[in-house]
Amino acid sequence: MKRKLLLLSAIVPLLLTSCEKEDSYFKQFSVSNIASDTGRVRVVDSIYGTVSPFDTQILLQLYSSPSNAITFSQDFDFLIKKYHALFDRYYSYTIDGEKINNVKTINDSYGTNEAIKVDDILFETLKEAIEFTKETNGLFNIASGKLATLWANQITQAKSSDSYSQESYAAGRLIYHDPADDVIQKATTCTPSADIIDEVLVLDSKNKTVTFKSFGGCDGKDNKAELTFGAVGKGRAVDLFIDNYSDYSILINAGQSSVKTNKFKKGQEPWSLEIANPKFNEKMSILFDSYLVGSYFKVNSAEVYFRKGGNFNFSTSGYYNNYYQSYQTGKIRSHIVNPQTGYSETTFDAVSVFTDNSTYGDMYSTALTNTKSIDEAQELLAKLNKKFKQNAVAFYIVKEGEKEIYYVPDSLKDVLQVKDKKKYNLNYDIVSEIRVIGE
Repeated sequence: MKRKLLLLSAIVPLLLTSCEKEDSYFKQFSVSNIASDTGRVRVVDSIYGTVSPFDTQILLQLYSSPSNAITFSQDFDFLIKKYHALFDRYYSYTIDGEKINNVKTINDSYGTNEAIKVDDILFETLKEAIEFTKETNGLFNIASGKLATLWANQITQAKSSDSYSQESYAAGRLIYHDPADDVIQKATTCTPSADIIDEVLVLDSKNKTVTFKSFGGCDGKDNKAELTFGAVGKGRAVDLFIDNYSDYSILINAGQSSVKTNKFKKGQEPWSLEIANPKFNEKMSILFDSYLVGSYFKVNSAEVYFRKGGNFNFSTSGYYNNYYQSYQTGKIRSHIVNPQTGYSETTFDAVSVFTDNSTYGDMYSTALTNTKSIDEAQELLAKLNKKFKQNAVAFYIVKEGEKEIYYVPDSLKDVLQVKDKKKYNLNYDIVSEIRVIGE
């Protein structure tokens, strides 16, 4: 039973869109799985026969009546699948019967000095991600796929293991052991630093080719560097779709931790979203059932919300949906890894960023999560805004004792609110608190 419920725990949202009563047109669309034998986009080499686009549920809420709802739905489904196929590093795909070169193709070419011709969208996205890697000095690193795979596999093992169940219940966190030090070091060695990434990933803008060269101790035999688009591909896909439908009022919930909208709801009504309590999601990794989490640990599922109108992207990086606590050190290990060290940082429970651009949103939140203080994060934020001409603002959730403190810039102090326990019928004492910081 535990392993079946585990699949549900993986999609416990960081964000819950608040579906208030809406008198105007409203429809919701989702993206179906990519199959091997049907559809315009087909997976070639998955042993499971199907692939979930971006490994999550992507929902679109439409508040404007399209000329043809069926065509709109088909376009949404196809384009998200197409961009997933381009950015996937695990499988190969065909689109309309033609085999495509994607991130997996580039990774497979590592160390061969072969120039891989790629789609314009993939080329430009990789180019931007390389620039972001350099500007963050590798706190975000597009070539950290080896580390991402290592820790993803370790977290999957932790979630499926009964070995540490008693320790987990006692600690209120999932407990598991770390990989061997030499395994972590090997994966870190196969992550090119920001200083040399231009030498490792050689882009030819004229011919739209990518050459993935070997470097250092990563010789291309048993050791290969890997690209990972986990913190950029989904955001780019959402941006590209909404750009095609700029006349419509749309909200896309891309994997729950990333939300983008292009304008107000009809009648200038703002969007309303709840932010899931990190303490609640952390416990879901142990009990896998929202009712049990609340009753056993006495934790509310969501205590903070925001109302915001217009065009914005909201991206969040947090440890608690995919993590464990190290049996050896007591430190949190999550799917967000600092490529400079090979380990997760533990300064923040979560970092959330408002941007105009979804492509940058997840890269911002990932890089800021890998900093060691709010001051360092804010300095990096200002630097990135200047470099990439963004107006991003961020807030930071920090665990202090039993409290979850939301450190919010002055520009967001009237946007985020802590719920009133009585008004919202919350069952348990509120642990969330908002504190204002300078920008």
